[in-house]
Amino acid sequence: PTQQKKVATPPKATTPPPEAATPPPPAETPPQIPSIFGTPPAAGSPTTPPQPASPPPQPATPPPQPGAPPTGTAFKRCEDPAFQESTIEEFPDKTVANIEEARVLWSSDGYTIVDLRSEFEREEEGTITAESGSIHIPLISAEKVYNAELDKKVILQQPNPQFLEQINSCFSPDDKFIVMDSDGKDRALQALALLDKAGYTSSVCMRGGYNTWQVAFDQQLQRRFPDAQSVMELEAMADKDPVSWLDWATAMDPCPLKVKE
Repeated sequence: PTQQKKVATPPKATTPPPEAATPPPPAETPPQIPSIFGTPPAAGSPTTPPQPASPPPQPATPPPQPGAPPTGTAFKRCEDPAFQESTIEEFPDKTVANIEEARVLWSSDGYTIVDLRSEFEREEEGTITAESGSIHIPLISAEKVYNAELDKKVILQQPNPQFLEQINSCFSPDDKFIVMDSDGKDRALQALALLDKAGYTSSVCMRGGYNTWQVAFDQQLQRRFPDAQSVMELEAMADKDPVSWLDWATAMDPCPLKVKE
C-alpha cells in the first residue's frame, strides 16, 4: 500500500507580547515664583489655602499735647449756659475757681473781684476795668526802689496791717467775692486762709490770677485766643510771678509766743 507522506505544518507565527506602555514624561515643575505667602507646596501634595498677610502695625497714638483737654471732654467756656448753671451751683463750696469759673461768678452770680496785688503791679500789668471792675485791697504793700549795691531796682515788701479791716469795711461775712493776685499761688491762698479764719463763708480764690485772666480776656472781655483748647493751655501761656512774697501772718507777728512743751 502506498504510504502517504505527512506534510509538515509550518509553525504558526507567535504574536509577540504587547510592549509595555511608555510612561508619559513627568510634568514639568512650574518655576518657583516669590510669594508673600512663602514657598508653594510641591506638586501632588495637599494644598493649604494661603493665609492672608498680617495687617501692618498701626501707628502709636501720639501723647496728648500740653494743655489739651482729657480725651472725650470739651473745653468748658464761660459763655456756655449749662456751664454757667453748674458753676453757680458748685460755688462757694468748691473754693478755688479757674479763669472760666471766675468769669461766670463775676459776670453772672454777683461776685466781686478783690485785687490783692500791690500798686506798682497794677500800674505795670493793668487790672480789670470792664463791667464792675475790681476792688483794690493789697495783702502785701510793695514798691520798687533802686538798690545801689546791686545796681538795680528791688522790691521792698511789708504786710498791709489794715487788710482785714478794709475787707470788713467792704463785705459782710456772707458776701460773695473772689480774691485775685498775680498767679493765684501765694497771696491769694494766704488771703483765702485769713478770710476763712475770720468767718467769711463765700470767698473764692482765682486760680491763675490776673496773669491768666489777661491771657484769656482783653479789656473789653473778648477772648484773645478763641482757638484755645483748655484752661490749662491758657494757664501755661501766663507769666509766673518771680517774686517770693512775705507771709502776711508771720510778718504781722514776727515774734510769736512760744508754747512750752
